[in-house]
Amino acid sequence: MKENIKTRMQRAKYNTFQLQIYLEWAYCIVKRTPKCGAIKMNTSGREH
Repeated sequence: MKENIKTRMQRAKYNTFQLQIYLEWAYCIVKRTPKCGAIKMNTSGREH
């Protein structure tokens, strides 16, 4: 039971991290900042 809670917490943390990357990427598209390319490269590992 403890393990399930731990896994759920890790998954929630991971989802929050993914959301943060997505928000940065969306913000960069809106603002057209030079950081855009770097953020895209970081997310290229995982296909959505």
